[in-house]
Amino acid sequence: MKGKRRERGVTVVELTCAMFALVVLSGGIVSVMGGGVGIFRSSTLSCSTEKGANRALETIVSHLSFAGRDGVLSCFGTAIATDTLEYRSVAGCSEGNVVWGDVTRIGWAPEPADPPDGEDNDRNGLVDEGMIVLTRNPGQPGETRQVLVRGVARLLEGEALNGVDDNGNGLSDENGLCFERRGDSVAVRITLCRMGGDGVPVTRTAETSVTPRN
Repeated sequence: MKGKRRERGVTVVELTCAMFALVVLSGGIVSVMGGGVGIFRSSTLSCSTEKGANRALETIVSHLSFAGRDGVLSCFGTAIATDTLEYRSVAGCSEGNVVWGDVTRIGWAPEPADPPDGEDNDRNGLVDEGMIVLTRNPGQPGETRQVLVRGVARLLEGEALNGVDDNGNGLSDENGLCFERRGDSVAVRITLCRMGGDGVPVTRTAETSVTPRN
């Protein structure tokens, strides 16, 4: 007569190994998920930074397109690049004559909490970042200011404050907002910088050219 088959129970060692394997597997899944979230956040920040630069660029172009050419170009003086333009745009026409609007200024300005002194005064991980400000009637009682975009780098991407053309665009130590005269046209460059959650800055640059029509 055959004896009954005795089932073997799970030993403590086997149970411990199984639990350890589960912990390792769970950790791997969490790590993969965490990496995926990090990549997603980085990609989102990169896209938003690029969109911010492009939107600011489009706004500037829309203003300069209707500006007086002589006024815009005179802002350069003997230089070929500047970070500020001041001009008048066409407001209308009267009896065949152009009617000019109020003076408008577009330029780089430091963030109030982070003056350009080489220090990260606002402790956001970025040094001397600024903003692009559109000012109507500058210096007059009716002056108004509109911030077009924040997080504008102190210098254009790839540039260092050393008197050398580090990024190979023909200019030296140019600002994060840079207007360059090219004949009767103006090249506009903007570099934005945002600090990622991993402590690595995300930098994006947008560039285009515009010819004042008037």
